[in-house]
Amino acid sequence: MKEQKLGNLAEEIVKYQEKYHLTDAELALTSHFSVERIHAIKAGQVQISPQEYDELQELLADEEPVTNDDQE
Repeated sequence: MKEQKLGNLAEEIVKYQEKYHLTDAELALTSHFSVERIHAIKAGQVQISPQEYDELQELLADEEPVTNDDQE
């Protein structure tokens, strides 16, 4: 994954978290990625697969995340 694309993804993740007031832990639960993986992606410390990229893009395209509070 190119660095610029990964940087844009990290920025999109941060904006999504700010918009919906999500912590990294809440995003991890919603996305099924580990908290550590979310941190590493946001910090640009890891390579992600095209499949992971697509999964995150799909999540970020959702109008509103599903959280545990919504499922109760």
